Amino acid sequence: MRPMAGSGGRLIIDDAYNANPASLEVALNAARAIAEKREAPLVAILGDMKELGAHTDEAHRRVGELAASAGVFLFVGCGAAMHDAVATANARGVDTLWFEDASGCGGLSGRLPLNAVVLVKGSRSMEMERVIPPLLEGEQR
Repeated sequence: MRPMAGSGGRLIIDDAYNANPASLEVALNAARAIAEKREAPLVAILGDMKELGAHTDEAHRRVGELAASAGVFLFVGCGAAMHDAVATANARGVDTLWFEDASGCGGLSGRLPLNAVVLVKGSRSMEMERVIPPLLEGEQR
């Protein structure tokens, strides 16, 4: 996990290199603790977790539950499997967005609250690192 100063006073937590259910839960909990300490909203931009086989659907639904229990202000899912996570989080009252892949997140910076803590994480093949440069340079809101 690598914290970086983003535009609009946001703290971007770059954990984009890889993801599995355990590492994603740890990252969400750490980001939540940072957001609470800063008294800032938490945004989670999460890409699919790959290579889960028969556990894929269940693991991604669990991500939606974790996002809700972590108090995520906005949950952005990237990838087909994250669609289940987004639906689960949305059903639990979390504001959500979903994109087919990381390239859809290009204009996201202007939609994020100022001073937010923003966690970016996903399996390597999701190329979630592509989401980060616009968050560092993006529009002020």
